[in-house]
Amino acid sequence: MKKGKENVLVIKRGSFSRFSERDVNRSTSANRAFGTEITNISHNIANQSRVQSIVMNSIKDSKSARQYQSLSFDRLSGKEKTPQIRDASSASRQSHPLQRVPSSNRASKEKLPKISVVEKQQMFINRCDRFIYQKIPKFDLENIKNIYEVSEFAEDIHQHMKSTEIDGQPSSSYMKKQTDINESMRAILVDWLIDVHLKFKLLNETLFLTVNIIDRYLTLRNGLQRSKLQLVGVGALLISTKYEEIYPPTVKDLVYITDNAYSKEEILIMESNILIALDFSIQQNSQYRFLERYCRIAKADTVMFTLAQYFLELGLLDSKMSKFLPSEQAAAAVLVAQRKVKKYNTIDISKLDKHTGHTDESLKPCAQVYENLSKSIVNSTLKAVYRKFKSGKYYEVTRILQQSPQTQIEPQQ
Repeated sequence: MKKGKENVLVIKRGSFSRFSERDVNRSTSANRAFGTEITNISHNIANQSRVQSIVMNSIKDSKSARQYQSLSFDRLSGKEKTPQIRDASSASRQSHPLQRVPSSNRASKEKLPKISVVEKQQMFINRCDRFIYQKIPKFDLENIKNIYEVSEFAEDIHQHMKSTEIDGQPSSSYMKKQTDINESMRAILVDWLIDVHLKFKLLNETLFLTVNIIDRYLTLRNGLQRSKLQLVGVGALLISTKYEEIYPPTVKDLVYITDNAYSKEEILIMESNILIALDFSIQQNSQYRFLERYCRIAKADTVMFTLAQYFLELGLLDSKMSKFLPSEQAAAAVLVAQRKVKKYNTIDISKLDKHTGHTDESLKPCAQVYENLSKSIVNSTLKAVYRKFKSGKYYEVTRILQQSPQTQIEPQQ
């Protein structure tokens, strides 16, 4: 019996030991798999709770952002409301956070449309745009959709140009200090440059900048030889085309238009001399830019704009026009164009006084110079401006002037 029991015990021990070696490994791997599954489930639960917390925080942020945006806009528009102090009775009537909300209130809340964060931001931007548009003048709002017109900043740009227009203004008496050149030689040079400008189909700004560079250089360089005057004009034209044009003419083209009077090296040397003399300060608040602004304010048509441009280019022939500021020249050109041709009298001149800063009385001297130039150009040998504006591209405004009666410029009462 003892042996049997011992055998049984031995067998049991053996069977138990065999079970431990084979099946315990299975149970261990099963436990590991089960533990891995439990771990994954816990990770998923943690991720879900983290996502829920992020969503709740974003909702809170969006609510606070919406409150801040509405508060900021109310402050900008002057519609901010003062907080109201409620009494204890009204506070007692409020529902407790744990109190059950009536079904009607819950239904009304569920019907409210959900607004995304992007839509809220767009609503705030639209509010800001409406606030900004209130400060834009009406004549600029007409071009608000044209991104190249920058209507939001057009008035600020104009005010900056007005405050800095005197910086690039040449002297009106520099010709008195020149010993070898005179006013008629300069007029011949400018007349030739107008033909060259028309031949190369350059921008209007290029012509005005070229003449401005010539006058500024002659203001700083006294005693220039007459044989170098055309070279100064070519060098100024080269600089202005590089500054304004997308495809400026080459130096070889400039040598050709001078009939080989100057070499390529001479033109490049003169270009560097002009830049050094001007300290590389090329920018000029052109009278043409002011003309564009003033004609837009007055709602002038293309014929009136071209006629005013004609007077501006006539003024380039006279160096004494430098005593008038560019804004003053542009305003006077608009005034003369409006009063010279009654048939095309479409300009509301009363709107210009506020924006130009020049009255009719202050513009009278400059307007009288334009009047005299328009009379003298008929019998003058310098016909470049006259031929240019006689073409159909410029609405034949010179013919319009011939058909209209000559009137004396007088200030409006």
